[in-house]
Amino acid sequence: MSYTNPRHEARLLLIPHLRDPFASMHVYEATPGSVAVVLERDDSKISYRVAEVGGGNDRDLFNFPFLLHANGEPWHEANDYLLSLMRGKAPINRRTDDVRRRASKLLDYLLFCEHSSLNWLDFSGARPPHRPTYRYFYHP
Repeated sequence: MSYTNPRHEARLLLIPHLRDPFASMHVYEATPGSVAVVLERDDSKISYRVAEVGGGNDRDLFNFPFLLHANGEPWHEANDYLLSLMRGKAPINRRTDDVRRRASKLLDYLLFCEHSSLNWLDFSGARPPHRPTYRYFYHP
């Protein structure tokens, strides 16, 4: 049985199969090899998805972490960062183990900031002890 952290329940989701995460979207014109896609909540617009360049048949990600704020909203900055970690890797090397560990650590940081009533984005403090990352790394 794998390790689970009860504090992360409902805040760290694993997407079992993330299809074409690095595909390009074109709104106005179809290109050779593109697939027509109807965007969710907007049936009037048809977009065209073009596969990742050089992706071959191994374009998908499996068990990819997705982080949420306490109110259920996606944590866009962290999720974009996690996806960017996978973008530079060759399709054969896209294992998500390291990304899942990083997602867990990012969520721990967010939970600390919420518990301590800190704004996780406030780096206005001139000295390091006034920044949320410093407080997180040096809290007892």
